[in-house]
Amino acid sequence: MLHYYPTISTLGINYKIRITDFYNTANSQNTSPFTVSSATYTGNLKVSLDWDHSYEPPQSVPVAGIAADGVARIYLNLSKINNSIGPNILSVSVVLSDLLNGSSPSKLGRVKKALQTTSYSLEANGIQSITDVDNTPNKNNYNFWYVAPDDFCGADPNDLKNSYRFVNATFTVNYDNSLNEVFIKKILIVRPPLALVHGLASSPSAWNKFTFTSPNGLKVQFLSSYNYLFKQVDAIPILPDGHFNNNAFGIVVPSSSQPIMNTLQGVILKMRDKGYAVNKVDYVGHSMVET
Repeated sequence: MLHYYPTISTLGINYKIRITDFYNTANSQNTSPFTVSSATYTGNLKVSLDWDHSYEPPQSVPVAGIAADGVARIYLNLSKINNSIGPNILSVSVVLSDLLNGSSPSKLGRVKKALQTTSYSLEANGIQSITDVDNTPNKNNYNFWYVAPDDFCGADPNDLKNSYRFVNATFTVNYDNSLNEVFIKKILIVRPPLALVHGLASSPSAWNKFTFTSPNGLKVQFLSSYNYLFKQVDAIPILPDGHFNNNAFGIVVPSSSQPIMNTLQGVILKMRDKGYAVNKVDYVGHSMVET
C-alpha cells in the first residue's frame, strides 16, 4: 500500500499527481485535479470519528474504522482543540481521496454536512458526493457524515489479499484572516463481517475446512482469518433438522432458542464491539440455507 505526501511550494490550480510503475512505465495512475493555495498551520485542529445512531454505540469503544458495506456511517467531527486560540473559522470543506481510486464514491465512500447528530437519522441516505462544505461561521463542531464505500477492493491489486486499506478525508478550514489550514484524517476501511451458516443435518464445524491461501502461502481457515482478510467471522449454528422457514427466521430474529449473538445482528454487534462501524454482513451458506 502506497503512502506518499508531496510538498508543492508554488500556488496554482489543476495540479495532478501521477504514480508510475518503475518496472512497467506504461502502468500509471493520475489523481483528480486539485488546487494548491496559501495555508497556515495552527496545530489547534482535531478530527474525531464518532458513532452514529444506527445501533446503540458500544460502551467506551472508540471508532477504529468502518466496514465497506455501502451503508455503514459515522460522523467526522472537526473542531478546535482550544476555542479561545487562533482566528475564527468561516467555513470547513472536506473531500475524500486515496491517490488510487480517483473520484469513485463506491471505492472512497461519501460525505455530507450533518445536521442531525443526536438521534437516528436517514439524512445520509442516498448521497453520492465525495465532497461537501459547511459555510456556517464560528461553530464549535463541524460534523460531516461519512458513508462507507460499496466495495472493499479498489484499484490497488493488494486489496484482494489485505484486511484493510485507508481513505483520506482532507479538511480545508477557512479563517476570517483570509488564511486557510488543511487537516488530513485517515479513515480505516475494512471488509464487512462474514457470517457462515451450515445446512441440513450439519453443524458449524462444516466450515472448519473452508480455507484460503494467505499471502505467505499458508492455508488459513476463514474462521481464523482475523488480520488476514476479515475482522469478524462467525459460523452461526442453526437447527440441523429444523424447517427452512424456522431457521431462516431464527438467524434474523433473536429468540430463546436462537440468542442474539447467534444471529446476523449478533455478528454485527461483535464487529462494532471491536470499534468498526458496520450495518451489513457478508453471508455465505450451503445446502438449504444458501438462499
